[in-house]
Amino acid sequence: MLFTLLVLDKLHKQIQVLREGEVTNEEHYFGGSTRAYKDLLDSSKVTKTEIKSIDCNNIHEMISLLADNGLVEIRNNGVIKSLFIYDIYPDDDSMIDVKGYDCIGLYYDLHIEEKRVKKCEECFVPIRATSSTKKYCTSCATEKEKMRKRRWKRGLNSNGSETNKRQNP
Repeated sequence: MLFTLLVLDKLHKQIQVLREGEVTNEEHYFGGSTRAYKDLLDSSKVTKTEIKSIDCNNIHEMISLLADNGLVEIRNNGVIKSLFIYDIYPDDDSMIDVKGYDCIGLYYDLHIEEKRVKKCEECFVPIRATSSTKKYCTSCATEKEKMRKRRWKRGLNSNGSETNKRQNP
C-alpha cells in the first residue's frame, strides 16, 4: 500500500511539472474521494486475504493502521498526508521501473520476490500467479489463445508444420 502511495505521489508530481513547469507544492497528499481510495486499493493489488491478515476489514482500517504507525496523517475530508515520503531521499538510482499503473502493488511484490508474483513472459508486467502453469497476464493470454486458434484453423500446429486433421466424409 505504501509503495503504491509513493508511486502515485511521484506520478502526480510529474503531472504537475508537465502542467506548470515545476513542482509548486512540496507536500505529499492523497485522497479526498471514495474513488481515489478504490483506485488505490485496485492499483496496489492488495487482496482481501492480505487485508484480513493484518486484522483490518477494509481500506479505511488499513489507513488508520498506517496512521497509528506514524506513516500517514489523516486530514480532513478523506485526505491523508504521506509522512513516510519525507524520510525518503531522492536519488538518480531507480530500483523498480513501473511500466503500468494498474498493478503498482505487484511491482513491489515482484521486487521483494513474493512467491506468487512473477513477470508475464510476453510483456513482462508483474502478474499474480494463481497456478504453477500461469505464464501470461490476462491480455497476453487472450492474444496467445487467439493466435493458437488461428493457427489451428489454418491447419498448423505450434511449430508451424501442418497438422493431420481428419477430413469429414
